[in-house]
Amino acid sequence: MIRAVVFDLDDTLIDTSGELVAPAHREAAAAMIAAGLEASLEEVAEKRIDFAKAAPVEEVDLRVAAFFGAGPEVAAAGHKAYFGRRVASLDPFPFVPGVLRSLGSRTLLLVTAGFEATQRKKLELAGLAGFFEQAEVVPVGGGQGGGHRAAAARASHRLLGGGGRGRPAGRRDRGGAAAR
Repeated sequence: MIRAVVFDLDDTLIDTSGELVAPAHREAAAAMIAAGLEASLEEVAEKRIDFAKAAPVEEVDLRVAAFFGAGPEVAAAGHKAYFGRRVASLDPFPFVPGVLRSLGSRTLLLVTAGFEATQRKKLELAGLAGFFEQAEVVPVGGGQGGGHRAAAARASHRLLGGGGRGRPAGRRDRGGAAAR
C-alpha cells in the first residue's frame, strides 16, 4: 500500500525548463549584449544553455563572457538579469492538480533542488504549496557528495521515515520522486 508520495518540483509538477529557464537565458543574453557583448541574441542564449548544462550556476555568466571575449561587467549584467527575473504567475502542468487531489489521504511530500527562496516562490506561484505536508529544498551542490540528486534521495529517505522502498514517480527518468 502506498502511504506517501514524494515529488520533485522542476519539470515534474511545473514546466521549469520551458516557462522559466529558457526565457531567463534569453533575458540574460540580451542584458549581456546591452552591456557590450558583441554577438547575436541566439548565439549568446545558446552558449548560456550549453554552459549551464556543465558549469555550476554561479559560473555560467563568467564563462559566457570569457567565451565571447568580454569582461566581468558583461558577466555581472547577465547574472543580474538571470537571477533578478520577476515572475508574476506560474502554472503547473495541466494534469498536476487533479493527480495531487486524486492521491487523497496519502501523505504528499516535496523534495526539490535549488535555491531555497526561489523553490518556495515557484511552489507558491504555482498554487501547489497547500498540497504538501512537507517540502524540503536541497542545495544545488547537494552538500555531502553525490550532487543534488543524491542529496534529494537522502532527503526523500529521511522524509519517509528512513525505511520502506521507493520507486520513481516523477516525469523524468532521473531525480524524479519516490513513492512508498
